[in-house]
Amino acid sequence: MLVTLKLLLRPWRVVGKARALKNTAVAMLRQLLDAQRATQDEVRELHRSGLMAAIHLLEEQARARAELAEDYARLERRLAAVEAELAAAGKRPGNTDEDTRV
Repeated sequence: MLVTLKLLLRPWRVVGKARALKNTAVAMLRQLLDAQRATQDEVRELHRSGLMAAIHLLEEQARARAELAEDYARLERRLAAVEAELAAAGKRPGNTDEDTRV
């Protein structure tokens, strides 16, 4: 009878060991998935911060271009004013070539 009970208990031991192995495998897979998610989140954050840096750089470049365009327009106006003054000084009666030389 004791032999019969031992024979009946053997499959339950095997089932218990199989469950323990399954639980171990599931726990390892969960750890792997958690590590994978953390890595993906970190990569996503790096991409996001890289994109933000690129956006800020483009905005700074656009501001610099606008400032350069304003400076260029201002200098063009100054040049036109100086040219107009020189033209007006050259057309005044009584001016000789010696007066207009620089």
